[in-house]
Amino acid sequence: ASKGDRLAARDTKLMREFSGLMKRRGQKAIDGNIKAYADALGTVENFEDAREALLSAYGKNSFEDFASVIDEVRFAAQGIGGRGAGR
Repeated sequence: ASKGDRLAARDTKLMREFSGLMKRRGQKAIDGNIKAYADALGTVENFEDAREALLSAYGKNSFEDFASVIDEVRFAAQGIGGRGAGR
């Protein structure tokens, strides 16, 4: 293989390693957020209290920011469900 091919193969390997690392770190962050939300919801007794509990768990961010996170989780779940259906 030429030097260019070897460099391209090395770059591809490095990008795969980097991508895997970012996915693992991202998953840890998502897991932490979801746990905080789940813990907060475990303290509520009705729907009205759920919004306040989630806002409290989300910190200083707005409810719109939280809704954006939920949209991203839904999108990821649809992707996971779509892959499972093809098996």
